[in-house]
Amino acid sequence: MHIGFLTTEYVTAKSLDGGLANYLKKTAKALVNRGHRVTIFWLSDRDSIWSDNDVTVVEIKKDEWCSRIWRIPLLRRLCPSYNQILNSRKIAQRVMQFHNENPLDILQQSSYLSTGNSLLHNNQIPIVCRASSYTPILREAYGLSTSFNDVIIDWLEFRQMKESDAAFSPSDFIANVFSAKSGRKIPTIRTPLDIPMTGTLDSSFYHQYLKGKKYLLFFGTLSRIKGTDLIAEVIPRILKEYPDIFFVFIGRDDGLPGGRKIRDLISERSKTYEDHIFIHPAIQKSQLYPVISNAIGVLIPSRVDNYPNVCLEAQYFGIPVIGTQNSSLEEMIEDKKTGFLAQNGDVNSLQASIAEMLEMTHTRYDEMKKNIQFQVQKDLDEDRTGRLIDFYGKVIADYQEKIASCHAINAVNI
Repeated sequence: MHIGFLTTEYVTAKSLDGGLANYLKKTAKALVNRGHRVTIFWLSDRDSIWSDNDVTVVEIKKDEWCSRIWRIPLLRRLCPSYNQILNSRKIAQRVMQFHNENPLDILQQSSYLSTGNSLLHNNQIPIVCRASSYTPILREAYGLSTSFNDVIIDWLEFRQMKESDAAFSPSDFIANVFSAKSGRKIPTIRTPLDIPMTGTLDSSFYHQYLKGKKYLLFFGTLSRIKGTDLIAEVIPRILKEYPDIFFVFIGRDDGLPGGRKIRDLISERSKTYEDHIFIHPAIQKSQLYPVISNAIGVLIPSRVDNYPNVCLEAQYFGIPVIGTQNSSLEEMIEDKKTGFLAQNGDVNSLQASIAEMLEMTHTRYDEMKKNIQFQVQKDLDEDRTGRLIDFYGKVIADYQEKIASCHAINAVNI
């Protein structure tokens, strides 16, 4: 199959962040390894085409319409939704140009930012929508109110889920939300695990900054959605009781709704413990993996999530994760057996879970690591990439049957 992905983000040497970007990177690699051809259509800041280890990356320059009308208040407020519509059209034009020369068998879009709206009902290529998130829930988790512009964006994303030729979600949590909203049964197809190439790991970052330290790790995007503000609140409580522990944060700081950075919040809450806190921007996976594998535990107290890569990566290395109930992380963690589940948005519950992890005996900790490794092997045995390929095959077959039926009806009418 020739599989195309539509996206607003992708991992490069200069752009390391983003759950969608990392999902696409590893999924594209897994599909290529199975003998399929993959093309990434990336809404970027330039027009370019290049190869990323046998994956074709087509960059499509974003429309700059907003920069031309920013002085007009009403139009400025509508910029995000109108830009999504314009950029969706640009992606559609580029995809169809590419398809005419390099036929695509199927396209996968993300529900996030409506990249594929202009390709719905294109009558040439079946389009699948992956439920990357549900924006109203994300907005609530981030602490934002809903504007008129947001209502338009929500509708555009919802339309993609409802009118794509097929749809799926990596978590039951988000699948159930979209199924209830759309009246369409959304199946769950779990995200594949990323198996690191051990020969390419680079321990220099770990040795320079963290070797010899007992640390709890957060990696990913620092934001209220991911619950890093809760970690900021709990740090002084934990360090007062466990003064030998360090807290490590690696990733982009998206801050709080008012624009305040998480780094500043952490600094304010833990002024007397600054020497036990380490915060660093995102790093390459080859450097990140040694940091993960040497952590005591990984903190992911998300208010809402969608079967996150960070949890998969931590578990691959047998590291216990502290996640949250009712966030999708309960689908990945068995409380007190493969990690801990705190109450969603509850600082006291997060503190209790961290304390319980730190109080574990060596025997219990080793038993938990074995449980995690057993679960990881079960996940690997599922062959999630194979399930995704089978899903694509069925979508293509159903689409071809539908097109053939339409042609037959048109022939009879003529």
